[in-house]
Amino acid sequence: MLEDSPFFIEHGDLSPQNIIVDSEYNITGRLILEAIVSKGRHKWFADKPWFSESGTVMNVARELLFTSNSRSATSRSPICHHRRQKSSTTSAIRLHIDPGHHGQIPPPPQAPPAPPPALLLLTTDTMSNDMLRSTAGLSDRFRDLQGRNQGEVWDDLWKESRTPWDRGAHNPALEDALVQKRGFLGPAVFDDGRRKKALVPGCGRGVDVFLLAAFGYDAYGLEYSHTALEVCLKETEKYYGENGRVPPRDDKVGSGKVTFLQGDFFKDDWLKDAGLAEGDFDLIYDYTFFCALNPTLRPQWALRHSQLLAPSPRGNLICLEFPTTKDPATLGPPFASTPAMYMEHLSHPGEDVAYDDKGYVKPSPLKQPSEKGLERVAHWQPERTHTVGMDDSGNVLDWVSIWRRRN
Repeated sequence: MLEDSPFFIEHGDLSPQNIIVDSEYNITGRLILEAIVSKGRHKWFADKPWFSESGTVMNVARELLFTSNSRSATSRSPICHHRRQKSSTTSAIRLHIDPGHHGQIPPPPQAPPAPPPALLLLTTDTMSNDMLRSTAGLSDRFRDLQGRNQGEVWDDLWKESRTPWDRGAHNPALEDALVQKRGFLGPAVFDDGRRKKALVPGCGRGVDVFLLAAFGYDAYGLEYSHTALEVCLKETEKYYGENGRVPPRDDKVGSGKVTFLQGDFFKDDWLKDAGLAEGDFDLIYDYTFFCALNPTLRPQWALRHSQLLAPSPRGNLICLEFPTTKDPATLGPPFASTPAMYMEHLSHPGEDVAYDDKGYVKPSPLKQPSEKGLERVAHWQPERTHTVGMDDSGNVLDWVSIWRRRN
């Protein structure tokens, strides 16, 4: 127990919108303040509208988006700490709000401080107007497929040059991850000189594939759309140097080769045609692919990633989670893609995951991950991303996660 803390909040409801805890004790989620301050009303809350005289929450509409890591015991917000308690049968989360001084309650501030960027209400109001405008009407094309494959509709959109998801450049969040997490991901080249293989499913015009090659990976871009692959080949003229390769970010590492493949992500023919096999990919990057798929395909999506990814710790799946704040009840693509959705599906590949009537996933904190399940080993909010992943005030809404196989 946090006896030296001025107070704490007990929160036992691990509901879909609330909290996810991974094996590294990282807590990510949304805390709906429906709790009781266990030690009564405190001076620091004297001017806060959240609590009544008895210490109960008055305004349950306020929600706190937070992330925390046990190693530092602090989140991006200076007022959120946590401790996880263990027992033989269950796990619980104990949270406490700390004004910043353990064991000492400072005097109440003159005015309530403005919330930091990490405090965001998870509603469609925070979605970028750029995103709402660019994807308007896109769902109509997928509403009644009349027996057509969803991939055929994507190909039609490429033929019509109607690609609102295409930003024309790689996402800076991936670039930053490759630089800042290099020690975690490992070098792009093995000790024996072989290059690691990277896959980008649903690669579009191939911008992320070129970036991964520049960082030294032999990069593979997979697309169902023949038209998109034609665009990829045209893009090589822009990215390739005089030596017929992408210029390297590091001359000592060099650049890898670029290969574009046509095929269905869920089938094996493209693997065999390229001389590849399951478990061959040391890095897989998923962005605007999970959110583009009909949610009914998510169990197969997770299973396929677990099959293609190399064993741990060599293999790393990087997911740029988007759109995280879209109302799940609204139509897609893009379909709402919250961190909880990634967590549940990748922890239980190929298994059905329950969703509530509002479209939010229903996590099962006491359910053990499956043997094929992936483990989230890193999770953070990037400093940079495309504007479509920000709200109109410039606050980043996207999240980045890294996953590894458990076996």
